[in-house]
Amino acid sequence: MKSEYKTEAYGAWVGVRIISKEENKYEIFKIWVPEKYRRKGIATKMVKEVTDDADNEGVTLTATPLENKAESIGLLKKSGFEHRDEWTDIWVRKPLDINL
Repeated sequence: MKSEYKTEAYGAWVGVRIISKEENKYEIFKIWVPEKYRRKGIATKMVKEVTDDADNEGVTLTATPLENKAESIGLLKKSGFEHRDEWTDIWVRKPLDINL
């Protein structure tokens, strides 16, 4: 997994960091798209690149929406994340088995 995914054309980026190498868990800690380029599918494409890499490497991803919560949750849901429990804002995405 890369620690940063960028799109030079729009100045957008997604930050990913290791939570636990032993458990193969990583966290998406920041998704940022300049305001004038939002609602154009850029974040969706970038998160897709992250989830594709996670699937290829068998990585579990987590994310905690902080800003633009409704939009962030919508993005996480359509990217295969599930809300972990009612007590936290942590969302989790297990790797898909790409060898089916």
